[in-house]
Amino acid sequence: MKKYYQLFPSLIPVKGYRRSLLLDPSRVNYYFIPNDLYDIISEDFIDVNKLYNEYPDDIRVIDEYIEFLTKNELIFEVSSKEESLFPKLSTNWETPFQITNMVIDIGNYEIQMDKFSFEIGILGVQALEIRVFDLKYLQYTGEFISLLSEENRVNRLKSMQINISVNNQSLLSLHKKIIDTLAKSSIISAINIYTLNKFQKFDSEKINVYEKKVLNEKDCGVVDNNISFVTRNLIFESMTYNSCLNCKLSIDSNGDIKNCPSMSKSFGKINDKNLHEITQAPDFKKYWNITKDSIEVCKDCEFRYICTDCRVYTERTNIDENNFDFSKPLKCSYDPYTGNLNSWTEDETKKEIIKFYNLTNL
Repeated sequence: MKKYYQLFPSLIPVKGYRRSLLLDPSRVNYYFIPNDLYDIISEDFIDVNKLYNEYPDDIRVIDEYIEFLTKNELIFEVSSKEESLFPKLSTNWETPFQITNMVIDIGNYEIQMDKFSFEIGILGVQALEIRVFDLKYLQYTGEFISLLSEENRVNRLKSMQINISVNNQSLLSLHKKIIDTLAKSSIISAINIYTLNKFQKFDSEKINVYEKKVLNEKDCGVVDNNISFVTRNLIFESMTYNSCLNCKLSIDSNGDIKNCPSMSKSFGKINDKNLHEITQAPDFKKYWNITKDSIEVCKDCEFRYICTDCRVYTERTNIDENNFDFSKPLKCSYDPYTGNLNSWTEDETKKEIIKFYNLTNL
């Protein structure tokens, strides 16, 4: 009896150098699969008898593949006449907004709230990450969020995440009340505190305390911590645009408008410039179309559609004549050619470039 199978349309196979991934965004999951299985499921239609005839010595392996796919509800049986009834999933990624996410490093400047709230509403900012590297700015951070959350503010913000660096436990204890109050805001999705000191207990489940080295402005672009986000939005956006910089706007600790706070290029001061006009400048979108498929090493990686990129800190091995950097992110610890995950900070081949970026203390 002939058997035909169809891969569920919501699944997305991604081929890597040594192995492939089968992405299942509906279940926020992924499966490691051999590249041979990738070749099978990449066909529009899985004809088991045809596979038997083409690979008579591998019938047992084919059966194991089909069993794995069936057991995990990744394929379903169809008739030969039903092939055309299952169109391919569209992977187009679109947004009506100019800027969807924003990073603000709180520093020695104050934002004109009426102007800022109006402008991010026009741009369409929905997600805001606030980074606090000095607790002396925490009081202002609370006031900033309170003003931005007022009902009469015209903006599209759906969530805010706050990352706080703490190098003094006693200071953290003094600011506990402010942090607990911040967590009560409905728009705050998470407050992440980074400290090497003894943990401080907080009242809200939104507050996460991590015992690790205190963050600073250079502590970004760590790729290996971000390979577990399996969402349609991230996958489709990563296929067409840069997974870090697309539709992003940032304000660094000096109030400079940038693509990323760690970048050197400034487009002016937050209170002096119109954000909408800045986002229309060609230079502002310079990196938006650099996808993982065009980046060396990343283009051979099975994780390329579910991890974030970094164009600030790279290995600087592939820079073209227009000064576009297509090099692998420096802080990625995964090697798709070996399948090994090793700390980027301990990689001997990266020692010189780490010194170049002055990242030796991270």
